[in-house]
Amino acid sequence: MKLQKWTKPQYYYGENWNEYYIFLSQNRDSEALERSNFECGLRKIGGKSETVITSYERHWACGWLETILIHESDTKALEIADKLAQKLEDYPVIDEDHFSELVYAEGEEFLNSDIWDRFNYINENGIALDDFGNEIRQDGQIVIVPESDRHLYKVMKG
Repeated sequence: MKLQKWTKPQYYYGENWNEYYIFLSQNRDSEALERSNFECGLRKIGGKSETVITSYERHWACGWLETILIHESDTKALEIADKLAQKLEDYPVIDEDHFSELVYAEGEEFLNSDIWDRFNYINENGIALDDFGNEIRQDGQIVIVPESDRHLYKVMKG
């Protein structure tokens, strides 16, 4: 079996999931692929039930962690999840259509965001950017750009 049983981490003080297997996880910093697989994986094993749960835990590094857990008594969900986990080793996408739609929707949201106003402001005013995409103002101050926007700034810098 590809799936592994949950084991208590050394400094963990939350709920005990000893009778559950870990299927998929996502966190605050998960990209579209991981979030798509989480949603589609949960759907393919039949969704949440008395034996399929999602554990939501806070985490110091990534803010929070949500994990799909399957009780050891749910052999049908375990079998489906195990086959999906094995397939993910060869190809990283559970549902190509869902993943593509999610990426498209997020791209459309980005294009409709205020980032383009900042893009135009930077270009029109000749604002310099450092190697990390942070703005360097004429008075020498550096304005830190959010991590999520840095790729665009790097592209702008050329």
